[in-house]
Amino acid sequence: MDEALDLADYLPLSFKTLSEQEYLSFLWQAFENNYESGNYQFAFSAYHMLMMSFVYFNIWQIREARPDDFEKGLIGFTRDDETTLLRATSPFAFSRVNERTVLRLFRLIGCDESQIGNYRKLVDDRNDAAHANGNIFFNTQHEADAQFRHVIRAVEEIQTYSRPVISRRYQEFLLQSHNPRGTRILGRRGPNPRSFDTRQLYVQEGHRLLRQPRHIRFGGRQQGSY
Repeated sequence: MDEALDLADYLPLSFKTLSEQEYLSFLWQAFENNYESGNYQFAFSAYHMLMMSFVYFNIWQIREARPDDFEKGLIGFTRDDETTLLRATSPFAFSRVNERTVLRLFRLIGCDESQIGNYRKLVDDRNDAAHANGNIFFNTQHEADAQFRHVIRAVEEIQTYSRPVISRRYQEFLLQSHNPRGTRILGRRGPNPRSFDTRQLYVQEGHRLLRQPRHIRFGGRQQGSY
């Protein structure tokens, strides 16, 4: 279970609304309760919803950082799906689009068809587990943990490809947030606040954090919210 909890490192630190925060907390509680009770199939359903939340936050960052490319990437989507993805006011609104379909957008950050196929396989596994088909797919903790490791590997892979996009957004946020009257940089006072060097230090410090995956928070306060 410990490795499964690593997924929290890739989810937001803060949210635009309390209800979104409560939703993620609810999913974590559902996952943990079912896992500890040995109901691994239900634990996987909750865990998959956490994974898809990560996916939606990632896609949101791509849309915000590269709007032109994002719109071009919608070629082949239905008109309804295009409208949903372009007009969404929350990453969770992307859930209205078929999960297997929305994963195609990771082509925009360089994921190939084989990788996207692996992500879709996780969706198919969840669908199999969630339908009344008479099968229990995860009978043991070992089987469940193996599935959670597949999820974590997919999340880490997506994170690797999306890091340049997030890094660019983070740079822009840090520069835009510069306070010319004096700014606290990561808990300390920087050099001359009126110099361009101070703004560059903001970016350099940001890059230092962004090279460490555990410190990247999609939509968190470090990026000024999603």
